[in-house]
Amino acid sequence: MMANSIFNLSDLNGANGFAINGINAYDASGYSVSSAGDVNSDGIDDLIIGAFGADPNGLSSGQSYVLFGGTNIGGTPKLTATPGADTLIGTIGNNIIDGKGGNDTLTGNGGPDKFVIRPGDGNDIITDFDGVGKGKKPSPDVIVNPVTIVVPQVDTLNFTGSGLTAKNLQLTQNANNLEVTFEDTSNTKVILQNFQLENLDNLPASGSEPALGNILFDNQTNIVDSFDVFDANSTQTNLFNKNTVTFLNDLNNNISSFYNSSDVINGQGGDDIIDAKRGNDLLRGGTGNDTLIGGDGCDTLAGGTGNDVLTGGEGYDIFLYNTSAAFNGTDVGLDTISDFNGVFDTPALEGDKVVLDKTTFNTITSAAGIGFSNTSDFEITSLAGTSTAKIVYDPMSGQLFYNQNGSTAGFGSGGQFATLTGAPNLTASNFIIQA
Repeated sequence: MMANSIFNLSDLNGANGFAINGINAYDASGYSVSSAGDVNSDGIDDLIIGAFGADPNGLSSGQSYVLFGGTNIGGTPKLTATPGADTLIGTIGNNIIDGKGGNDTLTGNGGPDKFVIRPGDGNDIITDFDGVGKGKKPSPDVIVNPVTIVVPQVDTLNFTGSGLTAKNLQLTQNANNLEVTFEDTSNTKVILQNFQLENLDNLPASGSEPALGNILFDNQTNIVDSFDVFDANSTQTNLFNKNTVTFLNDLNNNISSFYNSSDVINGQGGDDIIDAKRGNDLLRGGTGNDTLIGGDGCDTLAGGTGNDVLTGGEGYDIFLYNTSAAFNGTDVGLDTISDFNGVFDTPALEGDKVVLDKTTFNTITSAAGIGFSNTSDFEITSLAGTSTAKIVYDPMSGQLFYNQNGSTAGFGSGGQFATLTGAPNLTASNFIIQA
């Protein structure tokens, strides 16, 4: 195998390696593959690939592939899996690892490795991802020779495909693991095992040191300082940079942005106060009871879980409800929209909008677009519990409901998800249905 070459597992012939097939359906041969070694006793490590979802002898009978190492292997090997659920373990050194479809388990095995991820590639686990480290400089464990030259020993997530951008990036700390997903992109998750959010970052070039980072987004070939991450114990009150994507920590942050800066600010955990100042901003509260203030500009506010206070400020603003799952009161929370203005005096300006994603509000029958193409989906009435509409607005209290079960009494698995302070006028044209 030569530098940057691709080896097809179908070319294994006994001399260069071999395959072990599961005997019966659901044997899941290859499921327990966990480490590589010297299989043929020639003193050179070999590559072992587990594909427990393969079907050589019935559904999920599984396969294990052994690719013999050799002295002529150099450069950066590219390991490409099958469309099923595979286990890939890289060589000691640089690797390009492409799990393709299926829920794969990927191990870089040392060295700066690149993991290729596309939309719809499934839920992949990376067992040994090396991050940049917290703070402005990389942690000591990613510096090979600090006396003479800094050699980056960090791994890279190479996202390629529509929607895999810094703006859409979502990072969720789930116990000891960091989950990497993208807004409005289904079946695409990377789980970094035993990895903390504060260790993920992209750093710009500085003096003689090149840019260093963990993520290449769609259409990027070089690391760009396109997002910032707060250290876990940081109590700073301002962002690092203008016009960028920022991830806060799980403390109760009180953050102000810059004037004339269009930012993406992700609250993560904690009860945060985020003031975006002037600019067209995207604010995500994350978990906790957050206060999001858009300020001047056309802003998008997504409270996340918890009972949030959302203030759009000047300009027409969007209040986004999308949990990427069916409506659950705990995930949506009960928000207060403090300054909803559905109609501006200037005809050229649109009013504020409430965006309802059909993945979350999954009984809405209207097509994607402004308003309700099926007029029976929306009703303005103070008798919300007996309404047959899916979205109900009480003009007396300003309460906004999701009536999941329609004509049946009560709200089913739905319920109230927002209160519009002052009970402003609200019409069907103040909603956007998102597919």
